[in-house]
Amino acid sequence: MKWEKLKIKDFASVVTGGTPSTSVSEYWDNGNIPWLNSGELNQGLVTSCSNYITNAGLKNSSTKMMPADTVLIALTGATTGVTGYLTFEASANQSVTGILPSQKHEPRYLYYYLSSIRPKILNDAYGGAQKHISQQYVKEIEVLLPPLNVQKKIADTLDKADALRKKDQQLLRKYEELEKALYFQFINSVESKEVSLIELAEGKDGIKCGPFGTQLLATEFQSKGIFLWGIKHVNKHFSFNTTEFVSEEKAKELESYNIKSGDLVMTRKGTIGNVCIYPNHLAPGIMHSDLLRLRVDSNLVNNIFMQYQFRFDNKIKEEITKISHGAIMAGINVSKLKKLKVRVPSMKLQNEFSKKISRIFDMKKSLSVSDEKGGELFQSLISKFLS
Repeated sequence: MKWEKLKIKDFASVVTGGTPSTSVSEYWDNGNIPWLNSGELNQGLVTSCSNYITNAGLKNSSTKMMPADTVLIALTGATTGVTGYLTFEASANQSVTGILPSQKHEPRYLYYYLSSIRPKILNDAYGGAQKHISQQYVKEIEVLLPPLNVQKKIADTLDKADALRKKDQQLLRKYEELEKALYFQFINSVESKEVSLIELAEGKDGIKCGPFGTQLLATEFQSKGIFLWGIKHVNKHFSFNTTEFVSEEKAKELESYNIKSGDLVMTRKGTIGNVCIYPNHLAPGIMHSDLLRLRVDSNLVNNIFMQYQFRFDNKIKEEITKISHGAIMAGINVSKLKKLKVRVPSMKLQNEFSKKISRIFDMKKSLSVSDEKGGELFQSLISKFLS
């Protein structure tokens, strides 16, 4: 069976959307024609849209109707290279290009193929403040095309693997909703007092950010030694190991910046304010400058309760946003963080909450491992079939 490498323009028609004038109400009011923006491609399987235009809007703009089974690709901004699969007839804005169905390709196969090469697309994107690609670029993308029946078999296999992955993700979201409901049921039903975060800290260095500047240089990173942790590890609850380490000698020098079992670790840059507890199974490590350590007094506050308060309390999130500043990248002001007010019920009630929420967390953690393995399987299948 012959596999061909063809440019998209050689086997399918390619169209790009447009936007009817927003100053003409008859183009939008009571519209019934679906009109997509590039953000809606994040659905993957595009099953809905937020905006609709009228027939007059369609006729008096450069947007075009695209049939179901069109493969969509975003051209600009944060969504550049994101691929979607259209499940209904729709139009789109100028940031979305559609590859129409053809006799030469299986649209689901093309969807998976383009999704797998997004890193290359992002690398090829051009422009200053906002990188982008063009319709012409999409037309020139080379696709490895096996015979149509093979494309369909590959797509069927990937559909099944993707469905299993999505099932785990849906269950994870339900567990997260249950955690949130349990937290609010608890916090709204108990008496608590407001306390400054510094009053709950263990010692003067209980609240501390990682080492700055020359205290820790990239040239001092090693491939083994004492763990060195960063933002991505906190965002994933330390579910995967670091690849950066420092020597034991350097770790002793940076001892005041260590994190150990039970510490609350917060991201202070990038994804500001994410918090998780440093796990029991990991040896102590050192934190990067973009992290904060919250080492709380266990006689005053339960660290699990505090983690969920940071996670779900919108008032606290808003305050953290207010105390974050920076010209290039916002970062939490540690002095102001120490004054942040948090709610503290009795230790008995906090401990009861911790026991209940820990059961859900353990189930979610087990499911997260399954989801991660499902994701790895899915990516390995894509690599196997499409390379």
